[in-house]
Amino acid sequence: MFICIIINMYRIFLTIALAFFILTSCKKNEVVTNSSDLGVSYFPLSVGQVKIFSVDSIIYNSLSNTKDSVRSYIKEVITEMDKDSNGFTNYKVICYTTSDTAANWEYQSFYFYNMNNYLVSSAKGGIIKSLMIFPVSKGLSWDMNAYNMNGKKTVYYSYVGKPWMHYTDCVEIFFKEDINIVEETIEKYVFAKNKGMVYKILSEITINDSKRNGYSLITNQLR
Repeated sequence: MFICIIINMYRIFLTIALAFFILTSCKKNEVVTNSSDLGVSYFPLSVGQVKIFSVDSIIYNSLSNTKDSVRSYIKEVITEMDKDSNGFTNYKVICYTTSDTAANWEYQSFYFYNMNNYLVSSAKGGIIKSLMIFPVSKGLSWDMNAYNMNGKKTVYYSYVGKPWMHYTDCVEIFFKEDINIVEETIEKYVFAKNKGMVYKILSEITINDSKRNGYSLITNQLR
């Protein structure tokens, strides 16, 4: 019951803020896109959908001058869907993890994806993030943290409709990429049409006298 109340509060908050959010984003970037092609296919959602990701965690320690790598796997299963009076279609996701896909999967958590004609958001652990906004158009920017207290985080579509690896039609959501002699700070996401997110990199590394300290998390969709 408590979870339901919280999720309903999320929906109400999203609805109130949505008009202002979309108007300011679109006006700033002067986007004109055919409403029949919003780009929703870059974030496909359906009940029964299963996605498996590999996650490579790389930890650098400048004191010992070492690098440790660990690979784990995440499985997302969409189990439920409902439509609310605020115009959102809400999907419940069960998340499992394992260190070996041939072994048993262990339950980790559940969360929600909320979608309408303007955006897709996630609700995880009481934190809402705006993962994608529509229409998908190169240069369009938005605040990924607009509905939480984590501080402003402006991301944008750096390219749309381009190939990436073996995927023919992708969009990249870009936050930052600073690579120089003292740091390596990267955060960006790649979504493929009809596949969803296929790649994510989060990297926070400082470099001092060629020694690295920090971490990189690299996520790839396996299927």
